Amino acid sequence: MTMGRHFWMVANALSVLIAMWVGYGEPSDIALGSEIASGLIALLLISVMAIFAVGTVHLSRASKLQRPGWVRSPFNWKTDPLQALFMSSVVMLGLAIGSVLRCALEPMHHLGLPMILGSIFVGLVLGQSVAYRIYRRRVD
Repeated sequence: MTMGRHFWMVANALSVLIAMWVGYGEPSDIALGSEIASGLIALLLISVMAIFAVGTVHLSRASKLQRPGWVRSPFNWKTDPLQALFMSSVVMLGLAIGSVLRCALEPMHHLGLPMILGSIFVGLVLGQSVAYRIYRRRVD
């Protein structure tokens, strides 16, 4: 492995750990109101993030799409959208896990923030799945 690949492997792993720490540290006093409103917010976030993920791949300038991995930069949205989406979803999962741990260890916190972060994660993963299916011929 080259030095750049080692750098990105460490940087990507650290970004997930930092996301878990930030998710744990975020105040989760978000109360979303009724169950119906919470469900609608979750459904809206899942839908918007799925559309965002598919749109990102559709608007990319890459003729061939590389499969994501831990050893590349997540910042090349235009030329490597699958890598950027992969790392975005993994970091979002880290944020969600951190906020769930905070709610589990401190029962006075609401579950609004973990629900929001989890919905964003689910939307990103769902959108990536759809994008892989639509653009499977372009994926190396």
